[in-house]
Amino acid sequence: MDSEANKKRLLVITSYPEKGTTHGKQTVGVASYAKNTLKALLQATQNLDITVLAEKLNDSERQYTDEGVIVKRVWERKSFLTFWHLTAEILNSHQKTKDILLELELAMFGGTVQLLPLPLFLLAMKLSGRKVTIVNHQVISDINELSGHINREKGSPVLKFYNASLKILYKAELLLASRIIVFDEVFKDKLMRLGSTQKISVIPHGVETFRNVIGREEAKKKLGIKPSEFVILSFGYLAWYKGTDILVQAMKKFKSTTGNKARDTLLILAGGPNPNHMDKKFYQDYIEKIENDCRDTGSWVTGYVSESDIELYYQASDIVVFPYRTLMSSSGPLSIALSFKKPFLVSAAMKEIFETNDVKKIIERLKIDKKDLYFENPEDLTDKLLAQQKNPSSFDKIRRLSDELSQVRSWQIIGKMYRDILFA
Repeated sequence: MDSEANKKRLLVITSYPEKGTTHGKQTVGVASYAKNTLKALLQATQNLDITVLAEKLNDSERQYTDEGVIVKRVWERKSFLTFWHLTAEILNSHQKTKDILLELELAMFGGTVQLLPLPLFLLAMKLSGRKVTIVNHQVISDINELSGHINREKGSPVLKFYNASLKILYKAELLLASRIIVFDEVFKDKLMRLGSTQKISVIPHGVETFRNVIGREEAKKKLGIKPSEFVILSFGYLAWYKGTDILVQAMKKFKSTTGNKARDTLLILAGGPNPNHMDKKFYQDYIEKIENDCRDTGSWVTGYVSESDIELYYQASDIVVFPYRTLMSSSGPLSIALSFKKPFLVSAAMKEIFETNDVKKIIERLKIDKKDLYFENPEDLTDKLLAQQKNPSSFDKIRRLSDELSQVRSWQIIGKMYRDILFA
């Protein structure tokens, strides 16, 4: 009786990977983060039952248990009735559960239109006595920054509608949610402009631990890369907002200006087209140009990378580059780079991530010049890559930064931070 009385129950609404995996092919990026969160939360919290309400997947059971978590696949992507189905499921089948964690990625349910009923869902949960904690995987203050990603002219009526809808969504979160979690201080600052800051907490993106990691030379051998080649890695789905084309163009210039040294340089785009956008002609054209340009420079486009091969590509790399055009979310691939203690470079659009408390303290202690962590333009990127290629030890401090961040952002620590917020 005492055990039952003290039992904690948590409902989690999220995209969730296929059974037995962490990085699934059918799900969006939030799925791996959600699974790592729940595994860490179970380790940090005694007497906790977790049920995940996830999307329906092809050939997947509708209900099963995966690593101590009950997974119920109850909603469909791109359905306007998703939040109606979630409300019915929660009120009818989970009367005893009062705590809800919503992992929110804007494309998770399909698009902006599918998110319009979210404020009503939050209101229904509040009126039924439930506490909803929202993890905002993106915070977008101006959708015009993503104009090329969604193929719309800046300032168009459609983008004005999107901006208005996002502002309503964020204000509804601040009004109706119990707690909001973001990954970096910059996203907290963006939300602060729309309402109370007391509900907003910053929990850095957790860093995953990979087992049985092979050495760099062995990884290169398995991938058919010469030991002498300098490997530049970009990981994840190819996308305009991620600046994939910027990196490809920078590589073309690098190859044309660095002479013989360029022949020992390999760019790997470890990922492929996002299947959720392949029905769009402009995205098909974007991918085709990237693939053609990569053929011209001898660069690789791998296509989807299976979970078992993630460590191969990271371990084979000399540096990991993130050429994002805009900062709307913390990068999962950057967190994986920290897992492997890799040196990295980000675009100037991402430099505000270095203002988050934990990374800021380590940067100051290691006496790192922040300008060494990001590049202003393709020319600056080329210069920094060439400097790293000529003198690998020049990035030793950034390797130490990756190493120390991987420790302070371990999932064991992150799990306790979630526990303290959800069950204080």
